[in-house]
Amino acid sequence: IPEVAEEGVFPALVDEVQTVGMRAYLDRASADESHRAGCVRLFLLDQENHCEYVSKKFPLGMQGKLMLPLVERMKGQALDEMLRVSSEGALGIPLPRNQNDFLTASASGKGELFACAEKVARGFESMCDGRGRVAEWMEQHRDDRHLKVVVEDLEEEMDWLLSSGFIWRSGYERFCDYGRYFEAMEERLKRLQSLPQIKDDEKRQRVQSLWRRWYLAWKENQDDDRLWPCGWLLMEWRIAEFAPSMSRRVKVSQKRIQSMMDDLDIA
Repeated sequence: IPEVAEEGVFPALVDEVQTVGMRAYLDRASADESHRAGCVRLFLLDQENHCEYVSKKFPLGMQGKLMLPLVERMKGQALDEMLRVSSEGALGIPLPRNQNDFLTASASGKGELFACAEKVARGFESMCDGRGRVAEWMEQHRDDRHLKVVVEDLEEEMDWLLSSGFIWRSGYERFCDYGRYFEAMEERLKRLQSLPQIKDDEKRQRVQSLWRRWYLAWKENQDDDRLWPCGWLLMEWRIAEFAPSMSRRVKVSQKRIQSMMDDLDIA
């Protein structure tokens, strides 16, 4: 399956749950997401017995198992999504685009799957720990006439981070380190205790100038995978603004995000 069949046409595998198909897309982002899902489904079908074993023995600790039902919108989807992103990690990068590469990646991935699941489980537990502390602060300050704007901003951020399908949307590499987003929120809250709130207000207004427009566009169509890369870039910008001591995954700037939003036609 070539990445580009002809100018402006992008073929990719398609996850059909019981089978895997193929389809041509007119934009690369949608094609990449479809191919990612298709490759993972093909691996789950190819290594069905082993994947079922890892699913039953998924290496969540007791704390993680207790936290599982506490995370909003997750219900029974969480373990399935964690298995899928673990499978993505086991297949490696880049994802295969021909039969021989897939068979090689699948055979190798079988041996890597449990180790990838352990990293995903740790990412989940770290995320739940941070989320709990941030949520507790939000409840304590929800009615504070000065801090309620911070609570509202954090609510939108957590809405994106924890919305339906967030584990799969984040992908293997990002989800293994998902707790960093909540760690950044905690650093922001610590800075609120030691610095004048006007400093946080200035940063919040700067971020909201782009975040709000993107957030409303995403809320209208949460399954539009073309919007997801911009969402992750906005998260890196939030870390740069509110938790400057933390490292960023990529270089980020207001200008770069604005350019991406222009390409997406987000008015």
